[in-house]
Amino acid sequence: MTTRVRTKQGVLVGARRKTQNGFEYDDFLNIPYAKPPVGALRFKSPQPPEPWLGERDATVYNESNLCIQYDIFKQKNRGSEDCLYVNVSTPKVPAAGLLALLPVMVFIHGGGFVFGNGLAKFENGPDYLIEHNVIVVTMNYRLSAYGFLSLDIPEASGNMGLKDQVMALKWVQENIEHFGGNKNDVTIFGISAGAASVEFLMISPLARGLFHKAILQSGSALNPWALDSPENIRNHTLKLAQELHYQGPLDDYQAIHNHLMNVPAEYIKLAANKATNPAQVKGVYFGLGPTIEKDFGNGEAFLTENPYELLQSGRFAKVPVMRGFTDSEGFIEAGTKPQDVKEVTTFKNYIDFWRYPLNANDVAYYNERLRQVYDSYTGDDIERPAIDFFGEFDFVSGVIASSKLLVKHGVPLYLYEFTYDGSLNLLKALNGVNKTGAAHGDDTAYTIQIEPVPMLTQDDVIVRDRISKLWTNFAKTANPTPNTSPLLPLLWPPYSSSEQFYMVIDKEVSIGTKYADDRMQIFEEILNKYHR
Repeated sequence: MTTRVRTKQGVLVGARRKTQNGFEYDDFLNIPYAKPPVGALRFKSPQPPEPWLGERDATVYNESNLCIQYDIFKQKNRGSEDCLYVNVSTPKVPAAGLLALLPVMVFIHGGGFVFGNGLAKFENGPDYLIEHNVIVVTMNYRLSAYGFLSLDIPEASGNMGLKDQVMALKWVQENIEHFGGNKNDVTIFGISAGAASVEFLMISPLARGLFHKAILQSGSALNPWALDSPENIRNHTLKLAQELHYQGPLDDYQAIHNHLMNVPAEYIKLAANKATNPAQVKGVYFGLGPTIEKDFGNGEAFLTENPYELLQSGRFAKVPVMRGFTDSEGFIEAGTKPQDVKEVTTFKNYIDFWRYPLNANDVAYYNERLRQVYDSYTGDDIERPAIDFFGEFDFVSGVIASSKLLVKHGVPLYLYEFTYDGSLNLLKALNGVNKTGAAHGDDTAYTIQIEPVPMLTQDDVIVRDRISKLWTNFAKTANPTPNTSPLLPLLWPPYSSSEQFYMVIDKEVSIGTKYADDRMQIFEEILNKYHR
């Protein structure tokens, strides 16, 4: 069965679908939210979409419209440069305005800014959330070199992938009412790089007023992998050009840009990985990503100041926030760079993994303090202190430091730790980790349906249903537990500078306070001193 919607750009024909529980919804796939960033638009800021004549088939997605990438998990090349599309799933397209407008949840995928997508239906299922009567939007954005190289010129200024996200949110503002959505009740949510994106959107003037609540799962703009220096991004771009046989002056950015504009897309993808060489960089690192860009006065700059300083001074969108992390974020390091875990376990030189130099006295002082707090572990897993360090260094410390800055400026915030180890903990399995705990990103498949769905235990179903209820409660009311129920037996207290409450999400829920405070204090001291 098909259904139709008239958007600002033209008529879409979508499909009527059912969740496993029999809940019916209207599904519209592969909707362009910007002009294809191809030809003369490569590396440029996104441009508004063009209208089409007649009806556009939105019943299927096109694999070639994923953003060009090497998919690390699927171990294959996917997509093309023509990739700026969204999917929209709605419980019911409004008939003659008779339905009340519904809250909207816009999902931003993870993947380290180098892979991932929001288009493939079987990887971005809205099923768990949509059953709670919300509209779910998923998006693509440009990745790696296509989305994040920079030559400090207007034609290749950097952060194009983040500007794509802004354009997608503008499309939502202009069109979501046609699908039954309330443009004044938009929640953005993301995992890992998607969560860091959410925080970047909170601090960017370009995104102001485009959303009203934010959910961040295992990511922050303050994480060391989330933001690279302008110098590093530019140097990577120069190396990229050299990999692609550019032989002119390295200070002639216009000539480099002209050269890159004529290189086939597939070659750029391969050269970007060689230029950044993420496998040889210590710690969690993916490649070309967000940076602080130059402001050319054309109204297109996404981020021109240090994220820490923007958060510290209160210059960000003060919307309600729900955010969290998993209890074993460091499994990502154990799975992808076991040599780093071995190095820390053997030598305990924690400061070696900082992305910027600390002064000599700080190196010795903070390394000794880190040794003291991580050496206090008394369990049987000799790798556990290193895994905890990487999880807290790369993810948790940034989440908590950012949370303290947000609440200082009056933002209502709910913090969680996801500790459940169940059948939908897909990231741990993909990383090949055989340890107890929830890995980085392991709460993803409890919010977004990823196929094939494994056989679920009763506990898996309860945790999945609990999370989808918490997430949609927050999207509807800015409070994950406006009341209690058998599924949500506890009221979730907001995070504050004094109590620092957080909800532990496992087979049962409980309330903790001041997560790993002795360790967090060390990371925060360094962050406060160096502002990164």
